[in-house]
Amino acid sequence: MMRISSLLPAGRPVRFLPLAATALLACGCATQTQAPAPATLAPPVQSNAHAARAAADALRGEEIRVLVWNVQKGGDDEWIGDFRTLAADRDLVLLQEAQLHDEFHDGLAGLPRWDMVQAWQWRNVPTGVLTGSDVAPLRLTALEHREPMLRTDKSALITEYRIAGSDRTLLVANVHAINFTVDTRAFQAQLIAIADELDEHDGPVILSGDLNTWREERKAIVREIADALGLVEVAFDGPRRQFGRFPLDHVYYRDLEVTSSSVPAVGSSDHNPLAVTFRVPGYAASGDEPLQTAMWQAPDAAQEATP
Repeated sequence: MMRISSLLPAGRPVRFLPLAATALLACGCATQTQAPAPATLAPPVQSNAHAARAAADALRGEEIRVLVWNVQKGGDDEWIGDFRTLAADRDLVLLQEAQLHDEFHDGLAGLPRWDMVQAWQWRNVPTGVLTGSDVAPLRLTALEHREPMLRTDKSALITEYRIAGSDRTLLVANVHAINFTVDTRAFQAQLIAIADELDEHDGPVILSGDLNTWREERKAIVREIADALGLVEVAFDGPRRQFGRFPLDHVYYRDLEVTSSSVPAVGSSDHNPLAVTFRVPGYAASGDEPLQTAMWQAPDAAQEATP
């Protein structure tokens, strides 16, 4: 199979930087000399798998409810309440900037299953993307790339799930894209590595997260990759996080239908979440399909995972 990397140009310059990156350069906190795009790393994954209590062994194709949210490390006092409300009826929860401090871990206590990429440590606390679900994934693939200027790591987690009554599976990519760069080489390299994983899959795909598309050059790279993978972007009408006129958070998909999309407004993060409901085209529920229940369950201290 042709690799996605063979379809795209080697890289392109960025003519402008976001204000935060410009400030870093001005104060001498970062340098404009950028090394070649780093290799993809394989970071560790932390999970509550030993304590998971999945509500079903497969997703229902007639309704796959997804929440995508950069949670800003769950540092706001209102985060747990917002998270529990938003996650209550979701089948998949894709978080960026998850950080497993004690309060954040408490907020996860009702998730049947979660898996988190330990991309980097802040004061010995793991930080990265986290995917929650009410079914256990068939497999996990964790990817990590170094931020060239900040020297922290951005991560992606790819998870695969059974669809009840179908021999096809759903592949989901939860992505926090590289942000502060003086060109697009590292940004493009990270997304190509993710795309190559998705390109191998024969079935429905969701690619989503905080893609940090704060300039047209970055958005163009994402569009090229989406087109090469046959992905369509979900349309949203609501207060998405933007840099100027550019939304930062996105959801792309293929071999699915969108039945609803929304942008709930919250005050507990600098990003508003994205909520999408999909269905598998032509899906017919089987008679022995497991009953779907709400993801959120009252925490049981005896079953909570140890941070």
